[in-house]
Amino acid sequence: MKRYSIKSRIWIEAGDNVLLGEGRVVLLKAIDEQGSLSQAAKSINMSYKKLGH
Repeated sequence: MKRYSIKSRIWIEAGDNVLLGEGRVVLLKAIDEQGSLSQAAKSINMSYKKLGH
């Protein structure tokens, strides 16, 4: 018998701007673990400069 699973992704948008999505949730968790935005960005291989956009 095959096992099926249901998966989805949810994000919040305002106009053309994504306010909260999977990437930002990962970043917020990393900030909590690392204690700083710059260290969190490094830990998930995200450009710190990209965060400003």
